[in-house]
Amino acid sequence: MAKATGPSGELDVNLLASLVVSAYEEADRDRQRTDRAISLMIEEVHQTNARLLDAFTIVPEGLVLLNAEGKYVLYNQRFVELYDPVRDTIGIGADFSDTIRAALQRNYYPEAAGQEGAWLAEWLSRPQREHYRTEQRISGDRWLRVDERCTADGGSIGIHVDITDLKQREESLRARSEQLTEAQRMGKIGDWTYELGAADVRWSAQVFKLLGFAADSFSPTQEAMMSMCVGDGAKRVLQAQSEIMRTRGVRSVDVQIRKADGSIGEFVVTSKLALGRDNRIIGFSGTIQDISERKAAERALENLAYYDALTGLANRALFQHKVSDALARCAETGAQMALLLLDLDRFKEVNDTLGHDSGDELLAMIARLILRILGRDNFGFRLGGDEFAIAVMDPTDRQTAAHIAAEVIAALSAPMTLDRGEVRIGASIGIAVAPDDGSNLVDILRCADVALYRAKESGRGCFKFFEPDMNASVQKKMVISRGLQDAISAGKGLELWYQPQVDVATERVSGFEAHVRWKHPDLGYVSPNEFLPVARTSQLIRDVGLWSLREAALQARAWIDAGETPREIAVSVSAMLISHRDFVHDIAVVLNDVNLPPQCLCLEVTEDLLINNAADRIRSVFRELKRLGVTLVLDDFGAKHSSLNYLLELPFDRIKIDPIFKDEAANSRRAQKLLRGIIALGHDLGMKTSAKGVESTAEIGILRKLGCDMVQGDAILPPSPAAEALAFAYSGAFGRAAQSTVTRRKAGLG
Repeated sequence: MAKATGPSGELDVNLLASLVVSAYEEADRDRQRTDRAISLMIEEVHQTNARLLDAFTIVPEGLVLLNAEGKYVLYNQRFVELYDPVRDTIGIGADFSDTIRAALQRNYYPEAAGQEGAWLAEWLSRPQREHYRTEQRISGDRWLRVDERCTADGGSIGIHVDITDLKQREESLRARSEQLTEAQRMGKIGDWTYELGAADVRWSAQVFKLLGFAADSFSPTQEAMMSMCVGDGAKRVLQAQSEIMRTRGVRSVDVQIRKADGSIGEFVVTSKLALGRDNRIIGFSGTIQDISERKAAERALENLAYYDALTGLANRALFQHKVSDALARCAETGAQMALLLLDLDRFKEVNDTLGHDSGDELLAMIARLILRILGRDNFGFRLGGDEFAIAVMDPTDRQTAAHIAAEVIAALSAPMTLDRGEVRIGASIGIAVAPDDGSNLVDILRCADVALYRAKESGRGCFKFFEPDMNASVQKKMVISRGLQDAISAGKGLELWYQPQVDVATERVSGFEAHVRWKHPDLGYVSPNEFLPVARTSQLIRDVGLWSLREAALQARAWIDAGETPREIAVSVSAMLISHRDFVHDIAVVLNDVNLPPQCLCLEVTEDLLINNAADRIRSVFRELKRLGVTLVLDDFGAKHSSLNYLLELPFDRIKIDPIFKDEAANSRRAQKLLRGIIALGHDLGMKTSAKGVESTAEIGILRKLGCDMVQGDAILPPSPAAEALAFAYSGAFGRAAQSTVTRRKAGLG
């Protein structure tokens, strides 16, 4: 109004009207601006609501808005899909609790079966909580996660997510984790981590268990961990970790660790770098594995590989390694080493008479005796069978090795008490000294072997040092020994030749004596006088004897099958063969296998057998042999300490007179009387008599005159191949037979 009053104080109506119009126009403009602002706000709200609705529609989770009464205000399609079995209960204004009741009734929640009331109460209590979250298994073996939060108006907004894939991955991860944990438990593996500069090492529960410490009372510091390592174990672990920092690789170190109970276990500590986000080294991580059982198994395998299970001595493999190393040291330092090869005397007899168990018991006892003599500085080995070796390290002189050899021989020559009785054996030893006798394993072993052979050849029970002049003679015998062994193993080279045994009265061949012959692949025929002593020395005589028995039986059977008159075949049996505990069984097997009438097999034994073996044992064997039906002959009667007791106590069928009596009888009446007495003695005891080595028709005449029943010798026919011997039986010749001697003379075996 003041603006419409003039200077005189009077109201200017026109001015007032103008002002009113102006104010109205301004107010109209303000209203228009306000309307535009409200319109923009409404449009933005609509857009925001549209965007919210779009978000409800496109999000992969199920969304739902409930008001304060728990009724549906808004929900999206995904929510309806998640609750498809009860979608008929979902709608704006509908009560969410009705959806839950319907879901319970329709088994939408399998885990609620039987406790539906408790489940419903749980759901109805939701509005009382500001934030509610749960995971539920639903039908179809699927899982839902429900996450609800209260809104300012008392309602709620809920997010319902299908977490079936997540649950399956969690289950797979849990199963793998359990498998890993079980694998670590079974493999006795625990893991650890260490941050550089930290005091403690983080141990997994399995590490605590492996080392026997309690997690609630023991703090695994770096210092404590290192102090548990035995010897230089801690140093080697730290060295490995230093190398890892340079190479960024992985290193494993075998260490011994003292456990909580004080015992020491074998472990492998594996380390690798722990890196930060910027690839900076922040520490180490790794595993600890208990390998005590593996180490024990490795030691057991090493024992099997390098030690003899029966005696505990190092075996041939370790022998080669140890001796080769010792020889190398000798070459480097100028030191010496003595190699002693031992061969047991009469061990085979123990094995044959008392059995293999007693033989094993004896070998173990021998090993203990050897170890007691050697002490710590020298080594004992079992090379196989009854072969032993000793390595004397750096002996002061040859007498050191000689003293040990003498002590071993004395110990092994003493009586030894086994479970099945007392035995006496002995030993022969060959000694070679390095580097004088050889600087490598092959040479030193060969020289010791040569010396051993000379010791056995010298009568056993002694030792011999290798001497260069031993080589020629001994090595030939060793060649014969090895060749003979190969011939026996391969069944090639050995032959039986036959010498006729003639009945003096009828002048007909009543049988043959088998003589073993051997054709060496390189040496040709080797004289029996050369290879049989070697066979006895090397204890191959039993094998030769068994081969001869079977071959003779086969020949006798072959002649019978060819229609020949059954004739007796005599085989000389060695003391070693007949003293074997299975000898009677071996004879029975041969007779049975060949189907040979027992009376066709004659066994000839010498007086040596009777002198050197237990009488009770011999009597028992001979009685069993007679029950089999074979013929028994006492060979070389009168050659040594003849005893009439043998003829009285043992069931001999025939005695074969030693050639010495026949040789003397040609020139001495007294010798003839002695020979007549032996023949008469045999006849009076019911035994036939025979003479061998007959070399002239004059000798045959004397033997016929004195009443000898049978003769054999070169005057009749030398040992010959089977065909020639049989041909002679048909010839009827008596005296030096007309026969081909080409084979015999070529062989030098006449």
